[in-house]
Amino acid sequence: MEKQAQDFFDRRIADCVKEQKRLQQEERRDEADFEKIKANVYDIFRTVLSAAERKYDGDGSRAREFFAERLDQIPAAWDAALKKASAHGDVRAIHIESIKLAVVKDIRENIFQTGEEKR
Repeated sequence: MEKQAQDFFDRRIADCVKEQKRLQQEERRDEADFEKIKANVYDIFRTVLSAAERKYDGDGSRAREFFAERLDQIPAAWDAALKKASAHGDVRAIHIESIKLAVVKDIRENIFQTGEEKR
């Protein structure tokens, strides 16, 4: 799972960076910023995966468990921020937090595809 997951993150980050640059060239700064946010979220979880691999070297099951726990814990703050932004009618913050949560959904749907676990 780990090599495929790293490849997944590398592809997603590269796609976001490419799209960010295209949008910047078209002077669509807000949309470019949103692509940067997506790339940052993918990078956060790529780092978490690397940490899990180092911490549980040779124990793929425990590494996946560690990663899955962080995949639940980290977005909890983003979900809370989304609810707060919604309560205050902060459209930009709602969009940003929604982007982060959409990336997490993409990660969940793709990272555990090849493993025995799919969250």
